Amino acid sequence: MDIEFEAAVGDSPEALLAELRGWHAKPGGYSTLLLVSFGMLPVEGAPQDLWLDLKKSLLAIRNRHRAGLYHLGLGENAILLRLTEFNQVGVLSDLKIEILRLIQQYFAEHFGRIDQARLFRVVPLKTKLNNAIHFLERFTGQESEAKAAAAPARRLEDDDIRRVEQVAGQIGPRAFARAFVRSQRVVTIEPGGQGTPVVTGREFFVSMDALKKAVFPEVELRGAGHRFNQLTVALDRLLLQAFDEVNPQGLPASINMNVETVFTRSFETFLRQTRQNHLGGIAFEFRQADILQNFDEFLLARDLIVSRGGEICVDAVFTETVGIVNLVRLGIPWAKIFWRAGAEQMLMIRYEDVKYLQEYGARFTLCRVDEPAAIAIGHEVGITSFQGFHIDSLLPPA
Repeated sequence: MDIEFEAAVGDSPEALLAELRGWHAKPGGYSTLLLVSFGMLPVEGAPQDLWLDLKKSLLAIRNRHRAGLYHLGLGENAILLRLTEFNQVGVLSDLKIEILRLIQQYFAEHFGRIDQARLFRVVPLKTKLNNAIHFLERFTGQESEAKAAAAPARRLEDDDIRRVEQVAGQIGPRAFARAFVRSQRVVTIEPGGQGTPVVTGREFFVSMDALKKAVFPEVELRGAGHRFNQLTVALDRLLLQAFDEVNPQGLPASINMNVETVFTRSFETFLRQTRQNHLGGIAFEFRQADILQNFDEFLLARDLIVSRGGEICVDAVFTETVGIVNLVRLGIPWAKIFWRAGAEQMLMIRYEDVKYLQEYGARFTLCRVDEPAAIAIGHEVGITSFQGFHIDSLLPPA
């Protein structure tokens, strides 16, 4: 079985890169690149049985869907196949079931924390071929650098989190904000007319890439598991401390946050320092998965924030899961739906759920928008709020 697998998926990242550089659309040919990454899981030292079972699963996907398979590295694989509007949901469902079964079996303690947006990436070649090529160019370059490096990257440790906090304490909130805090604008685009974007707010977040490069470049964040979650909680606290520096005028803004952070001393201090203990104009975004995993704690956090005039947003809602968190019943006015490959079909499938929630006052932002089609599809289901790299390209520099 091992020999068969190596023959089937033994092609290198360089071979896939060459395939993509020579790709052109043709009837019956490959149309989509699927990237399957176990990088957020602690795969180093995983039992050999995991890799044997993964091989079997990938071969099953290859044979079932006449796909091409490429092995990119430890826990990193790519699949070239043909997706159409008729088979897309079924193909992706097959793949997710196969992979999630393995995660449940070998990484059960991480199962509920998996972000499927990081586990699976769907890249339609017709519109994002250059993105795929650039990814492989970076990937192969990083791989070569890693092989040439004298010391391999190490995992995130508790000392690294303390180092981040020490650096922030040494340089102060203003310098921390300038070095590590980034933002992205949220806009309204009404259907018809010129479709001119109107900025309605700004989301602030700590750039993990900038932080890693400056503070712990030797650390591999993928597979950090619980420690990565604790790092994000620490970054929540630091962002709260720097919030007046990034938003001195008190303009409408949102902060992506863990439920756990609301129960820290840093959040208590943040509340005291806001004008008259009032959070008006500030929205706190909690990931849908975090809400479901910490539901009782979320209800307390929601009540505290709303009682101080703040707003709640459910973040990281996949199109397949629209309606799982009943915004109306929980009194949550806002949710962000991730745009990704397949969203155009799935949003129409979930059309009734979207319209029901909108009729009762909920509003949606379509985020991670990286192509114009997202705006047109959003308008079809009554969404006029958008965020993402494509939206950034429509706006003047901040």
